[in-house]
Amino acid sequence: MSARTVREKLVAGALAVVVHVGLLAILLVSLDWKAPAIDAGGEAAPIEAVVVDETRVAAEIERIREQERTVKEAERERVEKLAREAEEATQQRLDEQRRLADLQRQLAEARLQHEAELRNREQLEAERLAELKQRQEEQAAQVEQLRVRERQLEAERQAEETRLREAAEQRQREAERQRVAREERERLEAEQQRLEAEKQRAEADRARIEEERRVAEERARRADEERKVAEEEKRRAEAERQQAEAQRRQAEAEKQRVDAERAKAEAERQRAEAERERIERERRAAEEQKRIAEQERQRIEEQKRVAEEQKRKLEEERRVADEKRREAEKARQRAEDERQRKEAELALQEALAAEQRELDKARSDLRGRQLAEYVGQIKASVQRNWKRPPSSARGLKCTVLVVQLPGGEVAKVEVVESSGNRLFDRSVQEAIFRSSPLPLPRDPSLFSREIQFEFDPRD
Repeated sequence: MSARTVREKLVAGALAVVVHVGLLAILLVSLDWKAPAIDAGGEAAPIEAVVVDETRVAAEIERIREQERTVKEAERERVEKLAREAEEATQQRLDEQRRLADLQRQLAEARLQHEAELRNREQLEAERLAELKQRQEEQAAQVEQLRVRERQLEAERQAEETRLREAAEQRQREAERQRVAREERERLEAEQQRLEAEKQRAEADRARIEEERRVAEERARRADEERKVAEEEKRRAEAERQQAEAQRRQAEAEKQRVDAERAKAEAERQRAEAERERIERERRAAEEQKRIAEQERQRIEEQKRVAEEQKRKLEEERRVADEKRREAEKARQRAEDERQRKEAELALQEALAAEQRELDKARSDLRGRQLAEYVGQIKASVQRNWKRPPSSARGLKCTVLVVQLPGGEVAKVEVVESSGNRLFDRSVQEAIFRSSPLPLPRDPSLFSREIQFEFDPRD
C-alpha cells in the first residue's frame, strides 16, 4: 500500500470526524425520523423534532466517539501493517527479481562459456582424432611393410638355411672323403714305417691306433660308422702286424709302390687341403650371412616392438581421448541438467506467480461479489422500508450516496443522480433513514463510510 493511499485514508478519517461533529446538532434535535406528509403541490412538509434526554445524547456521542477511536486505531494499525507488508513484499519481489536476473545472467554466461569450451574441445578432439587416424594409417602401412620385409627375410633365411644345410652336407661329405684320404695316407705311412722297422712300425701302429681312437672319441657325432671303421682299421692293423714278417721280405718292391702312393697321397692331401680351405671360407661366409640375417631379424623384431609400443600408445591416447570425450559429455549433460533445473525453477516461479495472480483475482472477484452482496443487502433493506409516492410514475430510479457510522447508522443521504421527480427522490432518502442501522458486511474490511448505489424499485 502506498503513502498516497495512507494519506487518503487519514483524510477520510478526518472527514468522518467532521461529519460526526455535524451529526451532534441532528442528534440534539431528534434520533427518530418520520416520513413527512407530501401535499399534491409537490412541496415537502416540515420535519417534526422531538426533544430527547441530553444524557442519552451525550452517552450516544461518547459511544460513537469511542467506536470511532477504536475503528480509527484499528484502521491505522491495519493501514500500517498493510503498508509494511506491501513494502516487504515489494522489497522481496525486487530482491527476487535481482536474484533471478543475476542467476539468469550467470547461467547465460556459464552456458556461453561452456558451449565455447565444448566447441574448442570438440574441434581439438576432432583434430587429434584425425591426427591419430593418420598416424594409425601410417603405422598400419609401416607394419604391413615390416610384415612384407619379415616374410622376405624369412624366405631368405629359409633359403640361407637350405644353402647352409647343403653346404654342411657337402662339408660332411668332404670331411668323410678327407677322412678316408687321411686314413689311406696314414695307412701308407704306417706301411712305410713297418718296412723300415718292425719295432718302429708297431709303435707307429699303436700311435696311429691311439690317434684314431682319439679322433673317434672327438668325433662322437660320427657314431657307429666311424667306430666301426676304427675297429676295422684296428683289426686290419693287427692282421698287417701279423703279416709283417711275411711282408718284410717284399719290402723292396713295396717300398717302390709306397713311394708312388706317397706321391699320390701328397697330391691328394694338397687337393684336400685346398678343398678344406674353400669349404672353410664358405662356412665363414655362411656364418657371416647368418649373423647378418640374425641382425636383420633382431632389427625387424625391434621395429615390430616399436610398432607395438606405438600402437599401444595410440590405443592409450585413444582411450584417454574417449575418456575426455565422456567427461566432456558428462559436463555437458550436467550443464544441461542445471539448465533444465533452472528452467524448471523459473517455470515453477512463473507458475507460482500466475497462481498468485489467479488467487489475487479470485480474492478480488470474491471481494467484488461480497461487496455486491453487501450493497444488495442495503438495497433490499431500503426496498422494504420504501413507500412509493402516490403521484410518482413507474420506471423511476435515482443514485444516492449514503454516509454511515461504523455501526451502520445512517448519518447523511445525498442524491447524486436524480430521477427527475423530487417526491421519488425524497421517498428514497426517507426509506434509507428508516433502514438505519444498515446491514453490516460479513467481512468487516468491506465496510465503507460512504456507499453509493442506484435505487430502482424494479430490482
